[in-house]
Amino acid sequence: MNARLSGRLTLWFATITLAVSTAGSAVAGQDAADLKLLTRLVQEIPLVASLYDKNDEPVKVESLPKYPAKKVAPFTFSEKEAAALEFKRFQANRPKYANQFPLRAAIFEAVDIMDNLKALKMPMTLRADEATPKGKVVFLRQQGNVGLFIFKLEKAFDQMLEVEEKGAKGATKRWQAHLEFAQARVLSNLLFLYEYNFTLGQVRADNLPALGKGQNGWIIAARPKIAVTEGKAKAYAKDRLKRLKKIQDDYAETPWAYFADRETRRDVGMEWVVKKK
Repeated sequence: MNARLSGRLTLWFATITLAVSTAGSAVAGQDAADLKLLTRLVQEIPLVASLYDKNDEPVKVESLPKYPAKKVAPFTFSEKEAAALEFKRFQANRPKYANQFPLRAAIFEAVDIMDNLKALKMPMTLRADEATPKGKVVFLRQQGNVGLFIFKLEKAFDQMLEVEEKGAKGATKRWQAHLEFAQARVLSNLLFLYEYNFTLGQVRADNLPALGKGQNGWIIAARPKIAVTEGKAKAYAKDRLKRLKKIQDDYAETPWAYFADRETRRDVGMEWVVKKK
C-alpha cells in the first residue's frame, strides 16, 4: 500500500552521498562530518508531508544558518539508523515495530496517512458552470473524503500524544525532535483539511463572490487566519503555533528550529476569490 512512499524514502537514502558531495563547502565553517549530518537531517525532518508546502522548493543545506557543532552533534546517527531504513522495518512488521519503537511507529503512521492523502484530488479552482445543484453533490462527496482523512489524522495525532505521555522506548534526542515537528505538521494538515472543508461548504451555501462581466470562476486564495468557525479547528491553530514556538526554543540553533520558523510563516486560511482574467 505504501510502495510510493517506500520508493520516495529509498530514493532519498540513495541520494544522500550525492547531496553531500554537491553541497561542497557552501555551509561556511562546517566540516565534512557536520555537513553530512546536516544533509541527512534536512532530508529527515519533513517526514510528515505538509499540504501547505506543495509549491515549496526543498530545503537545501546551503540555505541553513551556520550551527555550532555542539548543538548538532547530539543528533548524530549512522546510515543504518536512517529513517528510510526504519520505515522499511516498520512496514515489514508494524505490530512488532510499534511495540519496540512506539514513538517512531507513531510518526510513520502519520507519514503513511499523508502519503495516501496526497493522492486525494482537492481542486482549488471552480468554474461558474460547476456551481450548480449537480456540482454541489460532487462537493458534498468531496467533503466526505476530506472528513475521512480528518478522522485518520486526528487518530494519528492522539497516538502521538499517547506515546509522548507514556515516555516512548527508543526515544533518542533525534527521534524526540522528529516527533515534536511531526505533531506540528499533523496539526497544520488538520487545519488545512478543516479550512478546505469549510471552503467547499461555501459553494454548497451559495456563498461565493459575485462574478463580474467576462469572469467565469473562482480560485481558493491563501489568507493569514482561518475562516472556519469550529472550536476544534481554532484550538488546533493555537496548539500548532505553541508547538512550533516550543520547537524553536527547545531546538534553537538546529535545523528543527529552521523548519519550525518556516511553518510559522505560512498563511493557513483560505477563501474563494474571483479568478483574474
